[in-house]
Amino acid sequence: MNGLLIYRQITDQDKQRLQIETIIRAFQQWRLTLISVTTKDTNRLLETSQRGFFKFAILLDEDTQIARYLQIEHRIKVFNDESSMILSIDRALLSISLRNAMIPSPATIALPYVVNVNIMQGIQEVKAMMQDILYPVLIKNRYPQVQEKIYFVRDEKELIKTLSPIGMQPLIVQAYVPPENRQMFKVLVIGKKVQAGIEVVTVNQQDYLKQAKLPPSVAKVALKTAKTIGATYALISVFYLNNKNPYVYSVKTNPNIVELQLVTGIYLSWYLARHIHHQVKKLK
Repeated sequence: MNGLLIYRQITDQDKQRLQIETIIRAFQQWRLTLISVTTKDTNRLLETSQRGFFKFAILLDEDTQIARYLQIEHRIKVFNDESSMILSIDRALLSISLRNAMIPSPATIALPYVVNVNIMQGIQEVKAMMQDILYPVLIKNRYPQVQEKIYFVRDEKELIKTLSPIGMQPLIVQAYVPPENRQMFKVLVIGKKVQAGIEVVTVNQQDYLKQAKLPPSVAKVALKTAKTIGATYALISVFYLNNKNPYVYSVKTNPNIVELQLVTGIYLSWYLARHIHHQVKKLK
């Protein structure tokens, strides 16, 4: 069975080539043939291919437009699909989804947003919305950005100072979780199983990843999170407070599997290929 492996070209092409080749080899072991193609060349490839030739697609980037195009125009099964991607890349929607599923996460407030209007025009409304969240807080873009800046705000005076120059973009306010008595875990869920646990360790303000044995409550909340957003596979980031309380703070629906397997020593591409093999068999 044939599938697409869609990627957006990056500067470090050697690193990207390793990622692509590793995934393709893993899928070959399950008799699945992946054709790699850039996002900009995807449409041209599909136009020159027989309809139905590609049964499924894997996106190495969270690109909802490509996912929607493949699903609607070509009836191709996408991993992960558009709906799960939308929830992962919209911090406000993710917070609502987690809250509705009773999954603990840092308190999050989506600030009012109107195109070309500075939020300072409604600062009193913002203050009222923030009455139930304690300082210090974090100010973030509602949608994760590459090399984004996150603002640490200690009080109302700093809030106004921070919002004044950046208030013409969609923003969220999120409760700050201090580093004291806190561990950080990343949990890779594939299907209904936790395939890898990684701890984020900070040394001299530099983050390092290492394989970790997950506390049962962290694994449980990660599985519930992946199910809640409907992801076939996902990397769930979790704060673990006081050795007992897990808080989900982000989800990535298209994580770099190859980077994770280098950290863990687990052949995660193979496990991903196995799960998708079981899923696409149902498409025949």
